[in-house]
Amino acid sequence: MPFPLVDSHIHSVHSCDARSTVDEICQKAIDLGLAYICFTDHLDLDPRDEGYNYFDPESYFRDIETARERFGDQLLIGAGIEVCYQSSREEEIVTWLDRWPFDFVLGSVHIVDHGNDWVMVPDRRSMAAWSRTRTMREAYLPYFEELQRAADTGLFDAIAHLDLVKRYGALFYGPFDAAAFAEEIDAVLEAAIATGTAIEVNTSGLFNPAHEPFPQLGILRRYRELGGRVITIGSDSHDYGQLGRGLDVAMEYARAAGFDEIACFWKRQPQFCPLPMGETALSEVAS
Repeated sequence: MPFPLVDSHIHSVHSCDARSTVDEICQKAIDLGLAYICFTDHLDLDPRDEGYNYFDPESYFRDIETARERFGDQLLIGAGIEVCYQSSREEEIVTWLDRWPFDFVLGSVHIVDHGNDWVMVPDRRSMAAWSRTRTMREAYLPYFEELQRAADTGLFDAIAHLDLVKRYGALFYGPFDAAAFAEEIDAVLEAAIATGTAIEVNTSGLFNPAHEPFPQLGILRRYRELGGRVITIGSDSHDYGQLGRGLDVAMEYARAAGFDEIACFWKRQPQFCPLPMGETALSEVAS
């Protein structure tokens, strides 16, 4: 299978947990033969998050523009953002999105509040602590409820790593059983369809305890069955060495779920690329 040409979920040094510069990532993308990449650095608005106040949009957009000047004849470079959604911070999110010219906005849930308790969903220690006092149902349910609220807003171009709870939850509860949350997952998917929000196929799950993409294939098939038509794919790389990892698997997932195209975003509008993709499929995106 030819190497996929699109990676729509990439973190640079403009995220607190990433290590590579924008230029390093662009050069790696060209070396890999990618035609389009989108930086989606973290926007974290909760003081409990290690990334709080880390993202500097002015510095970020300067680096994007510099990279476009340097690499633009070889690579289409999107300026995106991954927003850590919390329903209590929706007004702040709207203000950010109104102010800055992002090409692509991913919505994700990383922090879940539960009464006076809270958990960082992608964090091993947080999930370990919750697993000692909660069943899988109790631990995962608040996540899916918050994710539905995110999809309901229509603020985002795509929902990122839909079943992220399994990343470390798999260590404590075993493999994720989507059937146990069928109603909640359907609610997320139906909200995404109603608001025109895409679903991301995120390959980072292949390289952590989940051992499969986010979301699992059954969820992607269910999205298609319900009428979903727009998907994106991304590696969720935090180092240039992770760029493009598993995207061939994402393409296989897309095909197996009944999709024959994926979307990449430019100026908040989806541009559709047929599977398998070639450079010609992306030639008009930036026009």
